[in-house]
Amino acid sequence: MLDKKTRIGLLAPINWSIPPVSYGPWEQDIADIITGLKQIGYHNIVLFATKETYIPGVKTIAIIDKPFGDRDVRGQHAWELIHIAHAMKMAENEVDILNNHFNYMPLLFSEFTSKPVVTTLHGCGAEETPSEAFRYYRHLPYISISDAERKNVPELNYVATVYNPINFDQFSFSPVKPGEYLVTMGRMHPNKGIHNSIALAKALNKPLYLAGPIQPESQSYFDTRVAPFIDNKQIFYLGNISSSEVHSWVSRAKAFVGMIEWDEPFGRSIAESMACGTPVIATPMGAHSELVRDGISGIIVKSVEEATKRFHEIESIDREKCRVAAERLYSIPRVAHSLVNAFEKVLEEHTSLAHPFTYYETSTARSLE
Repeated sequence: MLDKKTRIGLLAPINWSIPPVSYGPWEQDIADIITGLKQIGYHNIVLFATKETYIPGVKTIAIIDKPFGDRDVRGQHAWELIHIAHAMKMAENEVDILNNHFNYMPLLFSEFTSKPVVTTLHGCGAEETPSEAFRYYRHLPYISISDAERKNVPELNYVATVYNPINFDQFSFSPVKPGEYLVTMGRMHPNKGIHNSIALAKALNKPLYLAGPIQPESQSYFDTRVAPFIDNKQIFYLGNISSSEVHSWVSRAKAFVGMIEWDEPFGRSIAESMACGTPVIATPMGAHSELVRDGISGIIVKSVEEATKRFHEIESIDREKCRVAAERLYSIPRVAHSLVNAFEKVLEEHTSLAHPFTYYETSTARSLE
């Protein structure tokens, strides 16, 4: 077991506050990881974030004042690099191991610290630029957030699969009969299959409540494939509401519709729905088949037509068993223990090397042709 005195560093992105006020899935993961580490006895935690961040009992090291997510910042990319460089410099004396949650860019600085850097992917391997960097630094240690995520870049040095943590104390659960409406909460993005949720609600003649941010690149999709159906009689859009409001709507819903159209590496909204005891209607994309147990915590379907035919099965799902199934996968203490085991493995491998910097040697240069 990893020594309880181990100094654990977490390198966070600087888009949203920690914990986030509304949107901010990676930031929420980091906040929950910190909670879990403290719960199982690890208190020497250093968070590299913004100066605005404050988590009791955690040392925060920062060079940026406020998160960037809700404001325009001149030279934002440069400041991201400055944040990472500062974190790497400070990590040398502040931590024993650094868990990177800031995509691929910290890898470019990893040779400038003697401390091991283990990267949690968060689905970035599905993107062209990050995947190229990950492949170049493929001998560095990586943590996938699902087994499905590894398919994007299978050649990496994976040390563990650790699902994203969910704080079950934040999710209300009641075994009483739920409402007769459906929900889909998350980014209003075509990959999220919002149009499938609308089609299913129409087919079932049930109310559907949508909530989540509309990012600039998704505005056209929202305007053409979602907005025309919002009538505030059957299809409702609640906006980008707070986490507590999301939980309230989800916990009282008949089912959560997660009929995505991409290989999502985890699916926080799916996990949070199960934490509420609300069954999920999901497509077999990405990690959904790992997270949702067909007939126990939801149903796995390949189309709106199949979802319509099988919707009656939602009635027989025990909402308490749905929640228990979720706890076994991604409760905060379970995730924290899995992370600690991964950190221990990385530290053991790192210290066994005669020359630690060889651990960071990259492979033979690859042709860009």
